[in-house]
Amino acid sequence: MTNFNRRAFISVAGVAAAIPAMSTLLPAETRTTTFPAVLTGNGEWTYEVVPGWGSLPSGTSFGGTHGAIAQDNARNIYVSTQSATGVLVYNREGILIRTIANAYPEVHSMVHAEEHGEEFFYATVQKGTPAENWLFIKMKIDGTVVLKITAPPGSRV
Repeated sequence: MTNFNRRAFISVAGVAAAIPAMSTLLPAETRTTTFPAVLTGNGEWTYEVVPGWGSLPSGTSFGGTHGAIAQDNARNIYVSTQSATGVLVYNREGILIRTIANAYPEVHSMVHAEEHGEEFFYATVQKGTPAENWLFIKMKIDGTVVLKITAPPGSRV
């Protein structure tokens, strides 16, 4: 079984931008459909891209996805977007479970942390709301914000 990590997903993110459907890594033995193999990376950091992983419901779009990809302890995958979809949460099979942080359409970076047995994401929000632009947030993995730090008014672009 492949161990997913941030470096692996960053490597795949570059390839995913060139493929019409979101892609990621899955061990070959877990795939049920056959696609031509597409590899990315090199050496021990070579991974197989799985086309079709991470599809969205009809009528929904990713928007920009240059922000972040992270994983929680249950191995769900979190993909930030620059759209009203907020942060997309997928299971390992690439099925969309839910979206979180919809109030913050431009989560630019996310770091997973566990504190006293509870999981959180620390994230920067490039464009928050009209009242709260340029944020730093700490949120639970369900998207509940537990800490917000906004930029001083004079620093906003």
